[in-house]
Amino acid sequence: MIDHEPEWYVEQGFDYLVFSEGMYGRFYRDPDRYRNEVLRYNKLFSRFDLVAIFTDGGYEVRIYKVR
Repeated sequence: MIDHEPEWYVEQGFDYLVFSEGMYGRFYRDPDRYRNEVLRYNKLFSRFDLVAIFTDGGYEVRIYKVR
């Protein structure tokens, strides 16, 4: 997801973005090493409206509304 700026998802007509902790969590576990990746995820998380978080045994999935 972080390969594109938030506005790209708007321009492409996405309705929702689904984020899996399996992908983004690895960067947050070592934020000093992955500073750029964490910043890019934070940019996406702050740009769109969070509509749901699902957790199962500590594993998280987030759904954000794009439009």
